[in-house]
Amino acid sequence: MIKLTSRYSVLMAGILIFTSSVLQAQTKKDAADIYNQGVAASKNSLTDSAIYYFEKSIEISDKVGDDAKDIKEQARKILPSLYFNKVAQYVKEKQFPECIAASKIAVANAEKYGNDTIKKESLKIMYQVYFSIGNNYFKNNELGNAILSYDSALSINPNYTKAIVNKAMVYIKMENNDKFTETIDLAISQYKAQNDTNQVSALNKKAREYFRKPSSKAIQAKKFDEALTFLNMAVKYGYDKEIYLLFADVYNEEKKYSEALINAKKGLDLETGDEKAKAKFYYRIGVSQLGTGNKDDACNAFKNALSGTPDIVQAAKGQMANNKCPGAEVK
Repeated sequence: MIKLTSRYSVLMAGILIFTSSVLQAQTKKDAADIYNQGVAASKNSLTDSAIYYFEKSIEISDKVGDDAKDIKEQARKILPSLYFNKVAQYVKEKQFPECIAASKIAVANAEKYGNDTIKKESLKIMYQVYFSIGNNYFKNNELGNAILSYDSALSINPNYTKAIVNKAMVYIKMENNDKFTETIDLAISQYKAQNDTNQVSALNKKAREYFRKPSSKAIQAKKFDEALTFLNMAVKYGYDKEIYLLFADVYNEEKKYSEALINAKKGLDLETGDEKAKAKFYYRIGVSQLGTGNKDDACNAFKNALSGTPDIVQAAKGQMANNKCPGAEVK
């Protein structure tokens, strides 16, 4: 190590003090000059350059001290908006990964410079972009990534109900009953809190449809206990005419004719269509009436079912012939 003589050390100390005082005098002007370059860059939409100059003006102002306090404060007011401009530009160009990265930086700087409005808007864009990314994954059947993206959105805004609903739709594709139920219930509860009855009704219908499909398949496979399990999960979200129809099918198959009759009649009461639409309910009523020993009522029900679709008409004619109902075709 080279050792300096004490005379040389004193000389250098003097030079450093002199240089420091010169720099101190210059940096006050430099802070304003750099700030003005930032203004010019901002006017010309050179956002990155503007950010650099304003950050630099703050750095110099800190060294200067109170004399440059006004320059520093002006730069601090402008910077959050500049960072947000980058976020907005990426959204416009649909550059989602870049937008997420820029949003995180915008949030950090909004916190640093005390701008709650920019922080709020940056976070809003961030969770909306995560939602859009999740939708893209969903369309491409990348279901795991879709869930991760929706969860990222919800980690920022747990009350972003649209993301909760779409997450539930992913679980439909996954056929994950437990997760679907948990997620759709959360969405319904949030819409209830918002007094959005239309959305509540729509989601209840979606949930009923989801559980109704496997119950229908189970009936076709003669798995009646399984069918009832799904139907009971469906009615948690309310009853509709199709639910009643399936209950009637299960109970008729299980020879629980009184329960079948009740459900078939309730379904018929909800059917607002024409006689063709009502025919499938009449047929189930006829089967139930036969089971309870009411042949005349059964025959009347089968007669009403003759207005139905070809499969219902064929089944009703068969029942009328087998039970020698008035008007039955002679075989």
